Amino acid sequence: MISIANIVDAVANHYTPWRTLRRMEVVCIDGRPKYITGNASVIFTLTIQGQKKILKCYTRHNPHLKSIYGDKFLPAELCVSDIMGRRHWVDCLLTDYIEGVTLHETLCQRLTSEELQNLATAFDTMAIELLEKEHAHGDIKPENIIVCPDGVMRAIDWDAAFVPALSGNKALEIGTAAYQHPMRSIELYDKHIDDYSIAYISTMLHAYATMPDMAEYYRQHHQPQLHPRDIYRTRLNYNYVRNTSGDSNGKADWLAQVMDMFASRCMARQYHIARMLRDNTPQLFSLKRIFTHIETLSTFDPDQMEANVWHGLWGYSSDKGWVIEPLFDECYDPKEGVLQVRLAEYKHLLRSNGEVFATAAASTKIKIRHGVATFTACDQPQPYEEIIL
Repeated sequence: MISIANIVDAVANHYTPWRTLRRMEVVCIDGRPKYITGNASVIFTLTIQGQKKILKCYTRHNPHLKSIYGDKFLPAELCVSDIMGRRHWVDCLLTDYIEGVTLHETLCQRLTSEELQNLATAFDTMAIELLEKEHAHGDIKPENIIVCPDGVMRAIDWDAAFVPALSGNKALEIGTAAYQHPMRSIELYDKHIDDYSIAYISTMLHAYATMPDMAEYYRQHHQPQLHPRDIYRTRLNYNYVRNTSGDSNGKADWLAQVMDMFASRCMARQYHIARMLRDNTPQLFSLKRIFTHIETLSTFDPDQMEANVWHGLWGYSSDKGWVIEPLFDECYDPKEGVLQVRLAEYKHLLRSNGEVFATAAASTKIKIRHGVATFTACDQPQPYEEIIL
């Protein structure tokens, strides 16, 4: 059995045989190689021909690595001696060094609302790129995402990845439980293994950006507020509650509070992604469609707009294309240049460019006439508010 210490000793020894690698300079601290341990691996930083690289040495064989990494995978690369002096050739992986810090380390800092929003936007950009690929990562979590100096996010540690060449196989691991659907198993090994973790982290980051006090929980506990197994256990008994209980920093009804917050602020895309976390399957087949922005018209005639439905969600279109993306639970035809939409337990009034200018409970009666929007509570005979349009 090869231990981590055996591998570190081998890398530190200048006379250790390597199969292909030559003239490497390993980053050291006090004369010993600097390293971190991963899942069945030891990771070093080194320089080869002036280029900074990451060397990953495996303590056990993974038959999928060649298909996942191609030429970056170096089978039987490093000769390691065990405690009995027996020689073993271990597999290695050589990849480019990615400058930056992990998303986990970033979230453990005190961040402003703007910084949190930048993280949410950058993650969504990375997620869309990943959803459009034929492969999948397999273990998306903050520790496996690097936030580069320019703000771009890049996923690392693809050992659990799915690639088309591995279709028909079973997964060798099922990712980190804190970001995976409880029903994910080794039998699920396809393009959709990242769906749930992408939806979860996107929801978490947008919630933190919208209500920065929530991010304090992650900073203190180094994990999100609610475990996926708890979401799954309560999914059948879930009723949408507008006024949730519990501290915004705590666990009580966290997802319900987040969904209510998204709905009340007309954050339709984020609301529907968060709602997917209650699905009874890890494969979120509509995730890519909700994540991806539909091209909308930049110029249009407001008088030609009409409510339209696509895949069960409503938006506004003209004869030339979509004007407002179909992301709402309900839409009413425009009236006097005003759009009335419903998202969960809220009604919103929008201008023709999509700008929200009024919000009310879904039960509110809203009447638009002669340039005035009148709001009447369902249990009251008289209006409680009027807005001049």
